[in-house]
Amino acid sequence: MADTYKTMIQAANIYPDGHLDEKGVTIIELIIATAIFSVVLLIVLYGFFYLTSVYIKGYVQSNTQETAVDIENQVTMDLELSNGGVGSVYKLETASDGISQGVCIGDNRYSFDLNEEYPDNTYYGLMVDTVSGCNGLTAAQSVTKLNPNETGEELLGEHMRLGAFSVTPVSGQSGLYNVDITVAYGSDSAFSSISSSAPYSYYCAPLSLGNNFCAVSPLQMVVQQQVTGAQ
Repeated sequence: MADTYKTMIQAANIYPDGHLDEKGVTIIELIIATAIFSVVLLIVLYGFFYLTSVYIKGYVQSNTQETAVDIENQVTMDLELSNGGVGSVYKLETASDGISQGVCIGDNRYSFDLNEEYPDNTYYGLMVDTVSGCNGLTAAQSVTKLNPNETGEELLGEHMRLGAFSVTPVSGQSGLYNVDITVAYGSDSAFSSISSSAPYSYYCAPLSLGNNFCAVSPLQMVVQQQVTGAQ
């Protein structure tokens, strides 16, 4: 019986004189536990930020590529349906602002200013409108926001810029055209190199804090006109 009573006292951490066993956590044990918790928390936070970074990068790349493909599809459709009867493909005269360039495909006029992030306080990016009888004597539309007469649809998304936009005939091949379109996403600081050549060359800075918000989608293809008509 005495042994049983002694065992119960020990299990309850009570000394024979009636005092409780007040043994607690030492400072060293507390420091170790805190360090382990901090390491686990850092790993969890790193995983969260990494997955968020991957998601943002993928979204930006996908959105930029989708925009470039949409522009190319519209240009391709215009090319396939254009012929001499409704206007062909022409490089337009520089706009009245002295900056905006343009290409006429059929009756659609594409006006743009290269390497300008959209939306910009001064310029739009790439606008398309309809001009009946568009030809090489037609001037590009001024894409400056200061121009109250601008019309048409903006084809770029927010924070995008146009690096290249050209439609040129293939030498010696009737009805064949080279289409070169580059759409880039990001501010100037997101790119490690912006060549001043035309078309512009963009490279996302690998160590830049804005790398996740940077994407480049260059597209090149050859398009055959499908409709022919009298010149």
